[in-house]
Amino acid sequence: MATNVNSEENNDATFNTLVGSVITETESVQDTLGTINDDLTTVEYLNNFKVILRRGIATTKCD
Repeated sequence: MATNVNSEENNDATFNTLVGSVITETESVQDTLGTINDDLTTVEYLNNFKVILRRGIATTKCD
């Protein structure tokens, strides 16, 4: 009987370890997605700035 209890405890420990790993990986993916989102936002701002600069250059009259 003690062997079964020990086996169940080992299974529980293994399961908890796996769940912990999944949570850690999920958090890592969320961090990566956050970084990608920040990078995309930066690219969007830069593209908008580029458009503003081009419009400004196109509308500037040189004497």
